[in-house]
Amino acid sequence: MDFGSDVPEVWRECADVLYGAGEPALAAEMLATYPGCLLVSVRNRVDGRCTAAVRGGGRIETGRVRNKREHARAASALYRLLLLSAGVGGP
Repeated sequence: MDFGSDVPEVWRECADVLYGAGEPALAAEMLATYPGCLLVSVRNRVDGRCTAAVRGGGRIETGRVRNKREHARAASALYRLLLLSAGVGGP
């Protein structure tokens, strides 16, 4: 879910994945703010580079995206890979 979108706060509080624009440090701040969230990906507004923070302390530089749609796809794919690496989510 785009953390910058105009949605009820309760949706952000329930999200497993949040993404949006900001500075890389914002990813860790968002994890602290939303303890139920497992992954936060932040896209730098200037160069499009993304930084993801993972619950448990991981940080991943995921490369550049051109827009919100690509960012949502990248965050979703990363979340899927994290679940698969943890043995969750099927074959």
